[in-house]
Amino acid sequence: MTAKEYKKALVAARREANHQYGFHQSAFINYMEKAGYFFCIYFFPEKAVLTVKPIYADDLWWEIWHTPNNMNHSRSLRGRGIYSVPAQTLTSYILPDRHSSCSFECLCAKIDSIFRKAIDEIDRFLIDNPFPANFYPDESKMMHDPDRLLYLMALIRNMRYDEALEIIDTAKRNVHKCAFKNGPFIDSYTYIKCYCKNRNLIPKILDTLFRHDYIYKYATQTYKNANAYLKQNPYFDTPWYQNIPTWCISIIILIILFAIIVPTAFASAAVGYKTLYLTPKWVWGIGSLTCVLIALLIFSIRFRNPFKDIGALMFFLPISIVSGMIGYFITDIGITWFYAVNYWHRGPQQFTTIAVVTDDKWEYETHEGRGKTRVHYVNVLDLPDEHRKIKAVDGYIHCFPTDTEFDLVYSKGFFGIDVFEDAINIRYPSED
Repeated sequence: MTAKEYKKALVAARREANHQYGFHQSAFINYMEKAGYFFCIYFFPEKAVLTVKPIYADDLWWEIWHTPNNMNHSRSLRGRGIYSVPAQTLTSYILPDRHSSCSFECLCAKIDSIFRKAIDEIDRFLIDNPFPANFYPDESKMMHDPDRLLYLMALIRNMRYDEALEIIDTAKRNVHKCAFKNGPFIDSYTYIKCYCKNRNLIPKILDTLFRHDYIYKYATQTYKNANAYLKQNPYFDTPWYQNIPTWCISIIILIILFAIIVPTAFASAAVGYKTLYLTPKWVWGIGSLTCVLIALLIFSIRFRNPFKDIGALMFFLPISIVSGMIGYFITDIGITWFYAVNYWHRGPQQFTTIAVVTDDKWEYETHEGRGKTRVHYVNVLDLPDEHRKIKAVDGYIHCFPTDTEFDLVYSKGFFGIDVFEDAINIRYPSED
């Protein structure tokens, strides 16, 4: 069999066994994606090599290398792409010599045997490594990885940025030259180092606090092809028991929030209405929108390109609603504290000025829990001597008829906002 005939027969034999075992074929490779891993069989002239790497490795590397468009290309790019992450070798198989008297049927049987053994090897590997997030490559079995990219991606995936930076610094001290370069002075280590430093502080904390992959898994199960989606997506592969410390921290935070902050806020509200200023309602809207945008930023950082899948959108919609409610709540507490501090630390000096009740007054209710509501009476007062108008929340003044004059006693708050003290010398309008 000539070299050309052998090559043609090998391609045909691979294609015949390809569909039977669930592989895909492209050029000199046959690949399969399973349980968050990318398995690939490379067919060289004398042997076939089975390799493995987590799917997230290429996605993360392309994100670091600033080539995210590679994620939209053919999946075979992970096996034969120039800028793909090297894989770990699982095993290799000897191919029949083209100079031997091996017929096409014999070659097909040999290729079928290779695929069958590869499937068995993959199953054994998945039993030992069920979670891609916990997989660290055996670097003695790497196919060719002088830059240790696969190991670095595993460290970064598990937020071990300091270890990744230490490896890079050691390599730089040994004058290591990276295989991937972008110009004369920028290489793969430059991008990785920048990425790790940017994510080593606040994003690292955010990743820890919001690493609840089980929530996302539960949400995507309602989607019709959730099972296939979860197998292919490498970012939702953390075992549930690794999230227990995070759950405990979240519970402690909630206990602190509701046991300390909330009662303090309600206590502060009692004196907050003494402030002669009414915050515009749009402030609460800005607070809610800000919290939604922060949640969107965290969501994008944590899940990387999340809006390409309907499952991610189904997860983010309730998150955005809850974030808006939290933003409203936080804004309300912040304004209440602002009023309270302004009142508690008001100046000792009191001022007296003439105030005139206008016809601009209204009421609104707030819920205080357990079905109880509280009515607040807002009054717009004209201060002719000071040429300004103020808003006072007081039920006593609310009963005054329009054009009633009285002496308003107020003091300067800690933040310079006037604080209501008393209303004296009331002069009702004449009935002429």
